[in-house]
Amino acid sequence: MSRVLVARAALLLGAVAAFALLACGGENQPRLLFSSYSSQDRPGLFSVRADGSELTQVASLEVEGLAFPRVPSPDGMRLAFPCRPDRDQARPQTDFCLSAADGSDARVATEGKLPQSSVVSSDIVWAPDSRLLAFIVNLTIREGLVSAAGVYVLDADSGEVRRLVPGTTAVMQWSPDGRRLAFEAGDPTTALTALEVVDLKDGTLVDLTQQMEGQGLIKSFAWSPDGSTIAFVREILAGPGRGVRLYTIAPDGSNLRQFPGNPDLWITPIWSPDGRWVAVRAAPAGRVGGVARIYIVPVSGGEPLLLAPNLVLSDYPVWSPDSRQLAFKGAESAPDPNSYPPLALYVAGVESRELRQVAEDLQRYPLITWSPDGRRVLFTSQGGPCVEGCPSGFLFSVPADGSASPVQVTDFRVDTFVGWQP
Repeated sequence: MSRVLVARAALLLGAVAAFALLACGGENQPRLLFSSYSSQDRPGLFSVRADGSELTQVASLEVEGLAFPRVPSPDGMRLAFPCRPDRDQARPQTDFCLSAADGSDARVATEGKLPQSSVVSSDIVWAPDSRLLAFIVNLTIREGLVSAAGVYVLDADSGEVRRLVPGTTAVMQWSPDGRRLAFEAGDPTTALTALEVVDLKDGTLVDLTQQMEGQGLIKSFAWSPDGSTIAFVREILAGPGRGVRLYTIAPDGSNLRQFPGNPDLWITPIWSPDGRWVAVRAAPAGRVGGVARIYIVPVSGGEPLLLAPNLVLSDYPVWSPDSRQLAFKGAESAPDPNSYPPLALYVAGVESRELRQVAEDLQRYPLITWSPDGRRVLFTSQGGPCVEGCPSGFLFSVPADGSASPVQVTDFRVDTFVGWQP
């Protein structure tokens, strides 16, 4: 059941629609905060209600001298970005800067607080409280050669900077309470990776994979909503246990569990909000470049369930707030084996197994989010067939039950979803 995306002219909401929104209490709806960084569009922070109304520019990011990426804090009040005190953006970024959401009050937050010859990475992760942020620092040894200095944490309020852990990492995630940081720890001599957790209060460091057999690589990981468990995917490179496996473990290293079944190669675990399920993106085993499928794994135990067996592709799963449904990118068929299949937005019931298509023409790497009340899905789409690599798309909103066609929200491309604001 396909839905045709409405024309771009539908962006402008008339006075009647606006009046009806207010009459229904629309002024109390949460707002999605999102950003656009494309130089060809409108660089800025924006917010919009779930139904696509009241699109508002919160701040312009078209500020001279500020580097990209500018990563908004979860509350949308600050921007964080690598920088140089002399603002010579043609050279490596040696420091870390903060500014207000509109780019004003820009300041070098780490000046004189990092080692000499520091090169600040663009990997920036805000804590849930919008106060702390973690970032990666490397050291320039000689021209064109850098070594890993470690993960640093900045207190955006006090300006305190400290090195949390030495070494190198590529991925970091804060615990939901912001008290711990999980990260992939790399071994430069073997190229192997481990999953480690550090406590910000006392600096205690736990290697969660030290107890595991076989040399391996951490492919991905995710904190449970209550912070009591971490789901992760590990590839064992040699030996009888060779392969890709899904595990859960407590952040102190206890309660390690391996989940049964491995119909495909696990890629990424995504927890349901109630913590009962893990949706796992998987790729076909033994097929290079194979399209992904979504499996649902019950945390209490049991075999993984293929979410949409009638689709040739299912990917980018996002849980509804009540954990009963998943919105995701999918495709029914691939008419040409040498091309990517037509993409659409689907909503599937986890236990009911009901599947419905609610929108067409998704981009290849879409952004998808549910409204806090679970009634609508907001997503990015090309607004037409996916061509030329499918760049960032426009923002649309659609009822999750498929009762109406999507409404186009922006006439400019969207790059990131920051989160929902009250």
